[in-house]
Amino acid sequence: MVTTGPGVMLSSYTTPTGPSLQAMSEADHVGMIVAAMREIHGPIADQEYTGKYDRVCWGLDPHQAGSWASPYTGQHEKYMPEYHKVHSNHIL
Repeated sequence: MVTTGPGVMLSSYTTPTGPSLQAMSEADHVGMIVAAMREIHGPIADQEYTGKYDRVCWGLDPHQAGSWASPYTGQHEKYMPEYHKVHSNHIL
């Protein structure tokens, strides 16, 4: 598939050791993520990064109950096709 325009990357992570990411400043946290993208994808990451992001720290959200998914047997096959669809949701 060939596309043009900006894309979105969703990342999720756990930190079993080391400092808590929720204790980092937002600038340090975003900088760490951009550095990780540069390490994975090379210099193109800096060229393609738009500077737009939305940070959600589940540990700071009093309404979160975890973000771990544990599908039942068979659910993976049922929902996997949806993961590969491209959606265009424009917020007005």
